[in-house]
Amino acid sequence: LDKVNPLFWLVVLSTAGLVEIRTLSSDNDGKEESLWDPLGLYPISGSERKQIEADEINNGRLVMLAFVGFGAQEFMTNTGIVNNLMKYLLPHQS
Repeated sequence: LDKVNPLFWLVVLSTAGLVEIRTLSSDNDGKEESLWDPLGLYPISGSERKQIEADEINNGRLVMLAFVGFGAQEFMTNTGIVNNLMKYLLPHQS
C-alpha cells in the first residue's frame, strides 16, 4: 500500500464518503424505492427477494473463506498470492 499515491486514497475515500452522506441525508423512510439499484436487477416479488438476499449472504461467506485461504497461503509460503499464482500460470519463467 505504500506504493499507492495518497491522492488515490483521498479520491476513493472522498467519493465513498459523499455517496454515504447522500444516502443518509435522503428522506427515505426505509422504503424499498430507496434501494440503490441502477440496473433494475432487484426482484419485485417477495420470494425472489428473499432468494437473492440469501444468495448474496452465501456469496459473501464464500468470499470471506477465500480471503482466509489467501492469508493462510501467504503465511505458509512467505510469498504473495499473485506471485504464487504466476508460478502456476507461467511455470517455465522465473
